Amino acid sequence: MLLHPYIPEDILTDHKTQKTSLRRKHILRDEKEKKSKQRIPHQFLADSDDNEYYENQDRAKQLFVDDLIGADQLLRTNKHNPLLTARQLALPSFDYLFPLIAESQSTRCCDPTILVRSIEHLRSSLGYSLYPQFINCYTWCRDQLSQLSLHPQYAKTYEGWKHGRSYRSLLNLCLEFLMTDHDDKTEGEYEQAQKICREQYDFARNMTEVMGSMNAIVSCQRPQVQPIRQELLQHFYKNFADNPLVIQKWLRLQSTACHPDALSHVLNLLDHPSYDSHNPNFIYALVGGFVFANPLNFHRSDGQGYSFLADQVLVHDQRNPSVAARLCKGFEVVTGLDNKCKDVIGGEIEKLLRWESLSRGTFEVAKKIAESI
Repeated sequence: MLLHPYIPEDILTDHKTQKTSLRRKHILRDEKEKKSKQRIPHQFLADSDDNEYYENQDRAKQLFVDDLIGADQLLRTNKHNPLLTARQLALPSFDYLFPLIAESQSTRCCDPTILVRSIEHLRSSLGYSLYPQFINCYTWCRDQLSQLSLHPQYAKTYEGWKHGRSYRSLLNLCLEFLMTDHDDKTEGEYEQAQKICREQYDFARNMTEVMGSMNAIVSCQRPQVQPIRQELLQHFYKNFADNPLVIQKWLRLQSTACHPDALSHVLNLLDHPSYDSHNPNFIYALVGGFVFANPLNFHRSDGQGYSFLADQVLVHDQRNPSVAARLCKGFEVVTGLDNKCKDVIGGEIEKLLRWESLSRGTFEVAKKIAESI
C-alpha cells in the first residue's frame, strides 16, 4: 500500500527521516546561536579561553552596531514615550552585570575595574557616535518643558506632572551622554556640552534638573572641566547649606563620582562642617555611596578602598553598631573577585575580627564574609 500516489513508501519514509533530521539540525543550530548570543554580554569582557574571547569580541562589535542603530532609532522616535526611551537607552548597571559575569566565568570572578571601564567605554562611544541625535533630543525635551512652564495650571495636574517627569528623565540622560569623554570628540563639541550643562544648572526649574546637570559635570574627568566642577559644587553648597536632605545629595554626588581622586575627596569631606558623623543618613550618603556605588574607586588596585571601609566600620561600630554592620556588607562582593583582592579583603576582615570590642552584629557579618573567602 502506498502512502503517496507517486512516491513509494520506502522513499517517502527516507525523505521524512532526512527532513526531520535536517529540521533537528536547524533547531540545534538556532539554539546554539541563541545560547552563544546570550553568553556574549557575560563573557566578552573577560574569558579564560583566548579563542573564544576573540570570537566573542567580533560578535560584540556586531552587537554594538545593532545597539547603535537601535539607539539612533529610539532617539528619532522619542516623542511617543520619553520615559520609556530614557529607560531603553540607560546602560546596565555595575550591580546587575557583575554577578552575571562572575558566575559565567570558569574562575567565578570578574575584574570590577575592567567592567566599569567597559560600561564607560560604551557610554562614551554612544555619546560620540550619536552626538547630533542626543543634541536634538535634548533640545526637544527642553522645549517641551518650556511649554509646560507656560501652562502652570496644567503642569500641576497629574498628567502635567507625568509629562514633565518623562521629559526630565530623557533630558538628564541625554546630558549624561553628551558630557562623556571621547578621544575623537572635537573641542567645539566639548564646549557645547559644557555650555548646555551649565545652562541647565543656572536655569533649572527644580531639583531634578539641578542634580542632572551636577551629576554630569561632577563625573566628568576632563581637566578643562575641573574649574567648573569646583565652582558648581561650591555654589550648590552655598545655596543649600541649611537643608540637610539636599546636603546629603551633595555628599553622595561626590562620593559616587567616577573621579580618579574620589577617595581623597571623601576623606576631605569627612572633616567637612556639613558632615554629621553621628547621623546614619549622612554616613550612608558619603561612606555608603563610596562603598556601594563607586566600584571603580572602591576596588582600587592599591587596596586603599578596602582599608578605608574597614577603618570606617571600626569607627562607627563604637557609635552605632547597626550602621557598622550595614557598611561591613560592602565586603560581601569578595565572592566575585580574584584571589589578589580576596587576600586584601581577607586581611581587612581579620583586622575586624581581632578587634576585641567589635559588636555582635558586625562580628557576625565579618565572620560570614571570612567563611566565604
